[in-house]
This record gives sequence, structure tokens and C-alpha cells, in this order.
Amino acid sequence: MSAAEFARRVAEGAFVLHWQAHGLCYGIPAGVVDVMARGQDVLANLSRSVLPLAQARFDRFEVLSLTATPEVLEARLRARRRESAAEIETRLARADFALPEGISAARIDNSGALRATITRGLAALYPARA
Repeated sequence: MSAAEFARRVAEGAFVLHWQAHGLCYGIPAGVVDVMARGQDVLANLSRSVLPLAQARFDRFEVLSLTATPEVLEARLRARRRESAAEIETRLARADFALPEGISAARIDNSGALRATITRGLAALYPARA
């Protein structure tokens, strides 16, 4: 959606969380509150900057911190062709920034196959099922 449409939806309360990162706007639809109230889990890809807001907003809140080696991350960013070389360098320099204070996370290596990352993530979220 356009930036104007996104701003309109923010003003209307369409998002339970919203933020900007890397020149783009992101939001989690307000409807996830109802989904969670029914006991369903919700998985969202959040910016580190919005984690404290999410933690304060949701009673049940777990963080998986997906990491990848610098080489893998660089290759993935270049393959997307969404950012310039300078923007990619900036992203790579920020890749190891710490999480905000008060946020704990299960760290998951995402350098390899997607299936392996999913298996490790599910084991971290649902250890009794692992």
C-alpha cells in the first residue's frame, strides 16, 4: 500500500503495532488481538525497535532472534535487490546490535536451510513438543 494509505490506516487504528525501518512502513493488524484472545498463537517479524512495545502490549510474548553469518546475510540482502550497496553495508554493520534492554530471546541460527531454522524455532517456542 502507499505511504498515504498506511498513514490513513494507522490513524484509523488498523494496527496494534506499527513502525518504520529501512525506509519502509510495517504494521501488525489490530485483528491479531482477537486471534490471540481465542488462544491462537501469532508469529510476527518485528523490528528490534518495536520489541519493548510488543512486550508491553501482549501478555504472552516470546522472541526468537534469527541470526545468520555476515556472508549469508549479505548474499540474501543482495539477492533481494531492494537496497543499494551502501544501504546493505549499513544493515550489515547493524546486524549484531543487542536487543533492547529487558528483552530476552532464543537465538536461532538461520544461516542454513529454512527447514532447519523452522525446526529450531518450533523447538524453542514449544519445547514440550520437540
